[in-house]
Amino acid sequence: MVISRARLEDLSLYHYIKDYVLPIDFVEQIVSEPLTYNNATNTYDTNSSMEPSPVSEGRGWVYFDDTSAFFNTCNQVPATEQLNRVVVYNSIGNIIPAAAYTINYFNGRLENVNTTISGTPDSIDYYWHYVSVIEGWPGSTPPPVPIVAIDTVGFQKEGFQLGGGTKTVRSGKIHIFGTSISCRDDLSEMIYNSLFERHIILPDFATLGEPLNADGTFNSNYTGDVVAQGLGGLLFIDKVRYTKLSTRPDWSLLNRFRGTLTFNINSYTEEFVRMV
Repeated sequence: MVISRARLEDLSLYHYIKDYVLPIDFVEQIVSEPLTYNNATNTYDTNSSMEPSPVSEGRGWVYFDDTSAFFNTCNQVPATEQLNRVVVYNSIGNIIPAAAYTINYFNGRLENVNTTISGTPDSIDYYWHYVSVIEGWPGSTPPPVPIVAIDTVGFQKEGFQLGGGTKTVRSGKIHIFGTSISCRDDLSEMIYNSLFERHIILPDFATLGEPLNADGTFNSNYTGDVVAQGLGGLLFIDKVRYTKLSTRPDWSLLNRFRGTLTFNINSYTEEFVRMV
């Protein structure tokens, strides 16, 4: 799969925020939610009444286990499908092994269920992303707040060493839409700290694909291997700045508790690389 360098870096920033940063404090757990068999899709579905919906745009179930250790080493991204974030039970309360089903993390359902292993799925415990993380401006039909909207607004390239090599500077912007002043401020502070004087590892999405397949199931080919440093495998963040929009009670809920983070993403390749 051919992916432009710009797209590769956009994906890395997106997954850094959604998969590694926000799950430390901004995931929620639902316990003992009933599962219902869906004849049309041959799946076992949840019917959560939570607001916002766990399966609304930019959310979904959590597919990595606790990611807090990532910030202690910062040399390898999480790559293994969760073992503790989703637990399925049969009608007598016994845990059904993960080998008996496939999880659709986008839609919140169980697929390819083998009921001969431990019985029929009856209920489920799962963690889900409380914050909707999307690429670009939310648009005219945004998901429910809170929202973190990630965008790259421009870039420039220049040489950085004798004998070849390219430095790329991309201008990034993250729009934060909270449900309240405290929600906005907590999200802004956490994301600011995750960018300030940090570098981001660049997984090899071009070879491995993203952690989830397009259909919402976990990508078994994803290993978390990163692009070599000489090919720009580290993204260095600087010039991080936060701007808070003044609260106006007559604004819509989407715009009432807003803030914006701006920053630069710097990468260095030791030779000319057309595609990664």
